[in-house]
Amino acid sequence: MEVGEEQQQERSVTSGGGTGLKDLSDDALLYISKKLDCESLILLGCVDKHLLQFVKEEQIWFERCRKWEKEVNIASWRVKVDSSKALYRLLNSMSRLVGIWKHQSKSEPRGELLYITWGKLAVEAWKVVPCAGHVPPHVSDIGRPVTFVKFFQVVGLRDGSHLVELDSRESREGVVEIDLPLPASGNSFKLQVFHKSDALLSRSEGEVGPSGQSFGKRLWSVARQYFGFSFCPIEGRRYAQSKVYHRLTFDQPEPGQELAGLWHGFYGTHGCEVVTVSYTEEGLIVGTKVLGDVNVPAGVVTFKAFISTESARRLQGKFYSGKGRIADETFMNPQWVNGVLVTLAGGVVTDGP
Repeated sequence: MEVGEEQQQERSVTSGGGTGLKDLSDDALLYISKKLDCESLILLGCVDKHLLQFVKEEQIWFERCRKWEKEVNIASWRVKVDSSKALYRLLNSMSRLVGIWKHQSKSEPRGELLYITWGKLAVEAWKVVPCAGHVPPHVSDIGRPVTFVKFFQVVGLRDGSHLVELDSRESREGVVEIDLPLPASGNSFKLQVFHKSDALLSRSEGEVGPSGQSFGKRLWSVARQYFGFSFCPIEGRRYAQSKVYHRLTFDQPEPGQELAGLWHGFYGTHGCEVVTVSYTEEGLIVGTKVLGDVNVPAGVVTFKAFISTESARRLQGKFYSGKGRIADETFMNPQWVNGVLVTLAGGVVTDGP
């Protein structure tokens, strides 16, 4: 009797009996699909032919694209691709680029800041370029401390892949091409920039120089012979420069931490620089450079102030005792000097002795 009952239960499950996924209505399956991530949805299509056909439905993937409808016009993007699934793949990969990104290295003390945002049927990357030279640190004289210069845009193709289009200004400055694999995660991405050059790439330091010429010639000759591609276009040879960008994250202001966030400031003849301000558990207000200079480069703490020293000040402001960082060029002989961080009405921060 027990064996017969088990066989009867197996037959009732495999034959449907109102318990199988294939017996659910399309509305019920649509509701369930909204609760699944992309990988689980694809696995759902592997159960049987009925569910496979369901997973291929346009409505399934178009509904998933609605998560970006506040940022882009979904209908306008849809007509540019072959299917809603291709649109989802494109929007999902492009969304990982949207945000503020920083590049910092020892060879580039200034650092680099990219602002990537949604555009018309594309995502657009803009370089954040601070003003150069000394600007008096007065509110009325600040004007426009930074400008935005278009770098490139990522345009979607019909199959859901993408094409990187370089801005014409970059081409005039010697940039030939950029290679941008869309990031698998939203924390970093690698950008390869190809520049025009009459010299070849040095294999040791990644810079143009005579030490790598013979090696480069042999390597490129083999590449042309066996793989059919060339790194030497007609308009001149080119060399590649790789940069890794990391997503810039910073604290948001809140009661008791009103100074937290992203700030710009003027550093004498170095001009405008960008700083993130954060609060620590040790009772410090810390400013870290995002765009720096040859003395105190990007990525280095530029000032710190002690919250416990807060005092009232004229002009409806406050001031905190603290320290500022100074150094010789290339960040040699860094040292801390005493200073005061002052907050003025209107949210302007200054620091000095």
